[in-house]
Amino acid sequence: MARQPGLMIVVVAGAAVAVLAVALRATGRAEVPWVAIAYAVMSIVAFAMYGFDKRRARRGGRRIPEATLHLSEALFGWPGAFLAQQFFRHKTRKRSFLVVFWLIGIAHAAGWAWWWWSTR
Repeated sequence: MARQPGLMIVVVAGAAVAVLAVALRATGRAEVPWVAIAYAVMSIVAFAMYGFDKRRARRGGRRIPEATLHLSEALFGWPGAFLAQQFFRHKTRKRSFLVVFWLIGIAHAAGWAWWWWSTR
């Protein structure tokens, strides 16, 4: 894992969100839902990873694997990844990447729709 710093960042950020969610629940201070924190933290991580990858692409350096970018999207970073694609104009043309990206986005939307209807 040391050779893939992007993957390490995703794992550490995901673990931090999980610890924070457990701490909020344990202290009874769960007024901010853990999922909102997860989306915020992981969106920042995904945005930064896209920016880093774009910089590396321009300079010919070692890139962040696409699977790691997709993992950050799947672990609540999809909104940040979407914004980063537009902001950095990065990962907007490769069709195979975009198919997975949009499937992850659809899965997030479907999860929210399921939650919305199941709580009614």
